[in-house]
Amino acid sequence: MSSLSKYTIVILVALAIIFVITIFTTQSVRDIGGLSPLEEEYKQPIQVKPPDTKEDEILEPEMEAEESRPPQEEEITGEQPSQRVTVRDFLVDDQKEGEGYGLYSYLLFTAPPTEATEEKYRALLSAFLRKVSTAASVEAYLERKYLNVTYIPVKNNPPRTLHRMGLLLQVEWILQNYNYDRARVLLAIFTQETSGGPYIYSRQNPVYLRDLQDTHTILQDMAQAPASLCGLWLDKFIKQAAREEFWQEDRLFAFTVSLRTAVANLGSGVETVSQSMDWWQEKMEQWIRIEKVAGL
Repeated sequence: MSSLSKYTIVILVALAIIFVITIFTTQSVRDIGGLSPLEEEYKQPIQVKPPDTKEDEILEPEMEAEESRPPQEEEITGEQPSQRVTVRDFLVDDQKEGEGYGLYSYLLFTAPPTEATEEKYRALLSAFLRKVSTAASVEAYLERKYLNVTYIPVKNNPPRTLHRMGLLLQVEWILQNYNYDRARVLLAIFTQETSGGPYIYSRQNPVYLRDLQDTHTILQDMAQAPASLCGLWLDKFIKQAAREEFWQEDRLFAFTVSLRTAVANLGSGVETVSQSMDWWQEKMEQWIRIEKVAGL
């Protein structure tokens, strides 16, 4: 046998020995330490992702358990406001007033506008729409008992886009749809003769819930007031009515006197009206008065 053949046999034997040793070593590692990381990965169960599921929605078991716990309920408490808030709404056709408000007021005209009254009607309605938020927008934040609602009686439901119309168009819609018949019925309970208005009529309970006992209401008569004063008058009423619990009987007369004084001060300062403060104070007793309404 040649020397080359001997070397070849030696190399083959050496390779065979190395192969046997490698196999033995690998098996021992498996028995002692388990599968290799790569093998372990392939042995893991496959997670099937449902359709439209994001990658971060496949949670580990511990995370799933944590996420499945119902959230603890948080106590939501609203603070009582220091003042009442005046809001507005429409009183459509024979619809009844909403329940639970702190004060009920009505903006009343007993006759369609004439050449002499149209400016005043428009001035008052414009101020009312500018200064007073809708009831629906405020009730999301405050309970009704903290709200003073003022209603405008109309014949038809307002269009859904009314709030997006300009101020002049909103006023025009109200005048075209105003329910003068219902306004006259609301004023019929008063014993004193009324003119064409406008009026703001306020009471603690809605009209349809007539009190069993006699009750006092406030009637503000703007029939003789100049148009330039109506918006300022409305602003003073809103501020005076915002006082908490002013409707208590011992505070009702004080409220009326305060409102009279505030409006008289405004009137005496209006350039277009050259009347004294005494004249205004006397008129206020006629224009802002407490009416006693008989119970059922």
